[in-house]
Amino acid sequence: MRQFIPVLMAGLALVLGGCTTTTDGDGNDVDTQAFYPNDEDNYWTYTVTSDPVEYEEDWTIIDDPGYQLCYSQQRMRSHVEGDPDDTNVETFFTDDETEAVIVEGYMAYDEGDLDWLFMFEDDPWTKLRWQSDGLDEGDTWDAWLISGIPPGIFGFEDAPADSIGFDIEAEVFGTNDFDYQGNTLTSYEIRFTGDVIFEVDDVDPEEWDRYEWRQDMYFVPEFGWVMIQMYTNIWGSLVPDDFYTLTDTNVPIPD
Repeated sequence: MRQFIPVLMAGLALVLGGCTTTTDGDGNDVDTQAFYPNDEDNYWTYTVTSDPVEYEEDWTIIDDPGYQLCYSQQRMRSHVEGDPDDTNVETFFTDDETEAVIVEGYMAYDEGDLDWLFMFEDDPWTKLRWQSDGLDEGDTWDAWLISGIPPGIFGFEDAPADSIGFDIEAEVFGTNDFDYQGNTLTSYEIRFTGDVIFEVDDVDPEEWDRYEWRQDMYFVPEFGWVMIQMYTNIWGSLVPDDFYTLTDTNVPIPD
């Protein structure tokens, strides 16, 4: 199940929607309803460059909005190719249909058996927030402030902590070209930066250890996440780790 840790930190392929069409600063249409396709059965396949192996990973939307009674909640399933079909991770997320997508929890199965389930709907992770004109370089938002997460969920089971927390900001850092099947797409580089917090019971929170944390996610409107760069904190320095590259999807290339 440790193979899924990069998936969880990446937040999976969180989906977007909306109900209006506006124009960006250059007069181009921004269809917020299709800003990120969230139809059931949409999938994205990634090659993950990792140490010591490279592997393929599939992300698939497994139900339409409203899967649960809460507003517009859906699930995204992640599966590492080569693992049993019933070994996967599911992400619960909500599209507010206007400007943002929030992640509300994760559930993991190990060969069909529920391994763990943790929801953080009271302190959700804002994975994407866009303006009426879409995304622009320099856009920022408060991404995640949470505490009390079991350390093992994010791969910190050996950490000297009773629980962990995250304090993360997001910034649209710039744009990058992404080549997909002969097409050059413009992706927005969104940097999530901040701290992972090692929380210890009976210790003043002001004395909890905080370690720098970062991930870079590259998003193409109306298409999806096309690249993800993970980082590992080694002795206080952030070192590039797993790298996700989109290789296949059933989502049409935007016009």
